[in-house]
Amino acid sequence: SRSKLSADKRLICGEALLERLLQAEGWSVFHPQEHDLQTQVEVYESARYISSTNSSSLHLLYGVRTDGIRKIVLLSPTATNSFTIQFDSQSIPYDNINCLENLRTCSKDGASRDLVFKSDFTVEAVFRHIVEGCLE
Repeated sequence: SRSKLSADKRLICGEALLERLLQAEGWSVFHPQEHDLQTQVEVYESARYISSTNSSSLHLLYGVRTDGIRKIVLLSPTATNSFTIQFDSQSIPYDNINCLENLRTCSKDGASRDLVFKSDFTVEAVFRHIVEGCLE
């Protein structure tokens, strides 16, 4: 999750609601920046399902066992990106929901620009897609 990052980092509008919905469904919310590297490795290696936005912490998957991961659900502003390429190269099953876009009123530059759910995606619809996609 990015919800506990400082305001100068890229944030996702609506992420807190999505976290609450997922937690009510039994998901754990993980904030990698609050944990040492060993803990991050242990969490990723024990995960069966991961849902995340484009986050550099996912690149840690290059250095851990991923054979237990059944699916990653990526929330992204683009259909193809470094994460989808990574997951393809590692043969990790994933869904990429192209549901985010730059927040137009955000004054941050480049990669720090905040994101918002596209107008044709509600937080609840994305939640359902995540949960249903992990039931397959």
